[in-house]
Amino acid sequence: MKNRISLKKIQNGILFLSVMSLSLSACSKEDTPVPPENKAPTANAGADQTITVNTVTLNGSGTDVDGTIKSYEWLRIDGPTQYSIAAPTQAQTAVNNLTQGTYQFVLIVTDNLGAKVRDTVTVIVNPKVWTLVFEDNFNATGNFDTSKWSYCSRNNASWAKYLTSTSDFASLDGSNLLLKMDNKTISNDAVPYHSGGIETNGKVAFTYGKVEVRAKFTQGQGSWPAIWMMPATPNAYGSWPNSGEIDIMEHVNNENVIHQTVHNGAVTNSSGVSSVTKSSSYIASDYNTYGIIWQENKIEFYLNGVLTSTYNKPANATSAQWPFDKPFYLILNQSGGAGWPGPITDSNLPFQMQVDWVRISQ
Repeated sequence: MKNRISLKKIQNGILFLSVMSLSLSACSKEDTPVPPENKAPTANAGADQTITVNTVTLNGSGTDVDGTIKSYEWLRIDGPTQYSIAAPTQAQTAVNNLTQGTYQFVLIVTDNLGAKVRDTVTVIVNPKVWTLVFEDNFNATGNFDTSKWSYCSRNNASWAKYLTSTSDFASLDGSNLLLKMDNKTISNDAVPYHSGGIETNGKVAFTYGKVEVRAKFTQGQGSWPAIWMMPATPNAYGSWPNSGEIDIMEHVNNENVIHQTVHNGAVTNSSGVSSVTKSSSYIASDYNTYGIIWQENKIEFYLNGVLTSTYNKPANATSAQWPFDKPFYLILNQSGGAGWPGPITDSNLPFQMQVDWVRISQ
């Protein structure tokens, strides 16, 4: 009996301790507040856009009702690989250097507790609609159209040493502009060679646009035909090369390539050599179409409709990197015998460039 009572007391004690433990546990849960669930932020990548230029502004935003936005991040998730996001960690940013096609960009918004949400936007880049603003098909005979062109003047520059302002070296044959170079003797003009060139300086100049020139030329040691552009205000940003030069096409000697080049104060060295140049194979026996598309933030070079190279305006560019915000004019010339190509082999003469047509669009 005595042992039986002791066992019962023990059992009661265990029961009492269990009840107390449950009570204390319940009190503990009631006294410790449960943190509220973090509400995810919202992301808005902005409205879809359809454009015909190569730059777009993405108007993103984010909100967080129970905290703060920690970060934004823009990424391209589909479309052409040619693009440049100016400020990928800002809600609103420009995207530059776009090309024709359909892009998808995603905006990722992260709050202060690490919750992330996404929203996407579609940007469709359509081809630019160009309007022809200047054209010459050179279908007349005799002299060129003096309302559009003037003779290039002779001066001490290598390309201009032998320029001659007569129709013997720049004329029309009914379907082409003919620019010639030879070593004929001309009375009262004692230079060993004579060459032809014309330009739109003082008559046609433009800022931004599409330039195309269809031309063919002969090869030979010392030959230097060129299609190029210079600023209408020669020293707008200082003497050459600081005010810029755009070489749509240059060819020298017997090379099997043509050269397309940008000159400015940042990329052209003291010897006149540019680090921004592209050499491309061309059809030596036939006409080729040489061109550029010059926009506010880049210059694209083309050969027979194919993009060969691009010079992009650097971020925060000064005139040293980008003097190309002023009007430029066009030059067509057949030169040689000095500078880059070196001396002429007379047996290779005459040199000639035939220009089928010129078109400028904006």
